[in-house]
Amino acid sequence: METIKLTKPLLVNGEERTELPYDLDNVTVDQFIKAENVAKSKADDFALGVAENDYSFHLELGFAAIMAADPSIDAADLDRITGRDLMSVMRAGRNFIGDSSASPEAETSGSAADGSEQPSESGATSSGTARGR
Repeated sequence: METIKLTKPLLVNGEERTELPYDLDNVTVDQFIKAENVAKSKADDFALGVAENDYSFHLELGFAAIMAADPSIDAADLDRITGRDLMSVMRAGRNFIGDSSASPEAETSGSAADGSEQPSESGATSSGTARGR
């Protein structure tokens, strides 16, 4: 679990918070999909289809990671975050999308460097595509 230090305190349940914990490892499938849908619903006519470059999606994933770490914080609380603090939350969500080298799949799967491109036990493929439902 990590922490975002706020430049402007946030009032949550009558308590002023200067830091927000977040936990990328506990973001669920439902939270991930909800973050994507919320980001898409907030987009105007232009919706970027590349997750690595979708800043609204990164922000929503950051919000999901905060709520995963502290369920007493909800979306209405997070909607009051402003300024540079928004960018800190967005960077947390971007790290979820962009840091595949730290993922469990990267650690347990073979790589092209060692010549063993074995899928991990989770069923992920070397292309990073999601499994069908």
